[in-house]
Amino acid sequence: MHKALYREYRPQKFSDVVGQEHIIRTLKNEIMSGNIAHAYMFSGTRGTGKTTAAKIFARAVNCLNPKDGEPCNECESCKSILNDSTVDIFEIDAASNNSVDDVREIRESVKYTPANSKYKVYIIDEAHMLSKGASNALLKTIEEPPEYVVFIFATTEPNKMIPTVLSRCQRFDFKRITVEEMKERMRYICSKEGVEVEEDALSVIARNSQGALRDALSILDRCILFGDKYLRYEDVVEILGIVNIDEIFGLADDIITHNVAAALKKIDSFISSGKDIEILSSELLEHMRNLMICLAAGDSAKEIISVSDDEFDRMKKSIENTDIDNVIRIINILSEIQNNLKYATDKRTIFEVGIIKTIKPTYDTNKEALEERVKYLEKVIESGNITVSARKTEFLDEADMDSEEDVEEISKSKKTKATKDKSSSKKSKKYEEMKSEDLKKIERLWDKILDKMKQDRKMPVRAMLLEKKSLKEHNGVLYIIFGEKFAFAKKSLSDHGNSEYIESVVKDIVHKNFSVKVILESEADMINMDIEKEEDKGEELLKQVVDPELIEVRDSMDEE
Repeated sequence: MHKALYREYRPQKFSDVVGQEHIIRTLKNEIMSGNIAHAYMFSGTRGTGKTTAAKIFARAVNCLNPKDGEPCNECESCKSILNDSTVDIFEIDAASNNSVDDVREIRESVKYTPANSKYKVYIIDEAHMLSKGASNALLKTIEEPPEYVVFIFATTEPNKMIPTVLSRCQRFDFKRITVEEMKERMRYICSKEGVEVEEDALSVIARNSQGALRDALSILDRCILFGDKYLRYEDVVEILGIVNIDEIFGLADDIITHNVAAALKKIDSFISSGKDIEILSSELLEHMRNLMICLAAGDSAKEIISVSDDEFDRMKKSIENTDIDNVIRIINILSEIQNNLKYATDKRTIFEVGIIKTIKPTYDTNKEALEERVKYLEKVIESGNITVSARKTEFLDEADMDSEEDVEEISKSKKTKATKDKSSSKKSKKYEEMKSEDLKKIERLWDKILDKMKQDRKMPVRAMLLEKKSLKEHNGVLYIIFGEKFAFAKKSLSDHGNSEYIESVVKDIVHKNFSVKVILESEADMINMDIEKEEDKGEELLKQVVDPELIEVRDSMDEE
């Protein structure tokens, strides 16, 4: 009969226990010094070595020839414990023996001295399953047990133990086994079993064990039987039903680079292969969490996330195209997807809708999505790569054009017509003459003008106007002045549609119809020179008939 790997390779000495050096060292020192406590509490997640350590400890305290706190496993006492033939070691499953009557039996057996050993050891597994009555019944025995009795409680949920029991025990918290420690142990076992193994295969087994070495060895056992003495990465992925890491990287990159079509194709391929969409969601969420850690911690992230060096390098390359705010936004959406998938009847649709939201912030209305859209606009404005969509025009079908001359003639006529329409619309539009007090009013209400554009969802126009240098009035026209590096903004805002929109917003806020022009600083300097050269003709005529010393020039009638 085949014996499971986790049973075949269960540690027989403290030195074989993986990843719990802080506990092993303390236990060995206690054994060597003879300071054995009367009760211990071993807590930690499943598969971390709690019961194994308890069994080794039971042999070590009773060993006839201990060496450096280790059991020899060769003396009569050790062999009887290993063969389960001793009557002095009790392993009790508290999940099925959790009543007051079961505890009463323990209290009765404690009265009798060990038959063949130095200590009677009671290993109570899943101790949190003891009822409250049973736990209280044990209190007196745990507090003042006979000198030959040792209790070892093993539990995955110490928070469920009553405080009075916890306070009477020496507590040891078993930590999760790291990926590297599990890989090293699996390499050792594979070499003993004569199995060739790929490094990536061990990595994916370790990551999917969630810190439990027993789970890792159970998966390894299945994979070895499947692979026939050769363990491949593809076989492990197939057996576990998980997503290939390359597919995860590809889907994550599509999300970051806003490639909807490629992302949906990958999802379709994954579902078509019969994989569970909840597993894909979970794997993608974990990958995004790793990217977030990379962005937040930099090179130090390698110590936090459990990935290979090659995967870590790929992650650093992926985060070059995004920032931590965007990744956190994606993680929030993926977390929402996972919650919705639990109760959804059409899981594929729920997942696809969520993925589209992660790629296209325009389909999401929360604060993070709006911030991402603004950042994208800022990047576009900074790059100067702004394209203004032209109005749709009707074109004749190519089959209706007899020759190139016809095409040229039609093209010329359309251009002429467009020019006439544009000029005629400008001429037909009547503007009010702008004055200095109007300019002051516009400057005072400029924030309201920008708010109106925000309400109209004209974010590109608003974003460009935020970069304006100043406002100026000349010859009854409002000039919006930009710095020299914003030539692209001048070009875009001078477009007929954008300039008309700005004029309409100014009219709505100021209640006057002014002509608006967008210029650069260099052009504004020319206007200033023109203003300086201009002279007041009325003042010149007055000087011809009146003594210049008697003339006083005022800007308005209100001045005194």
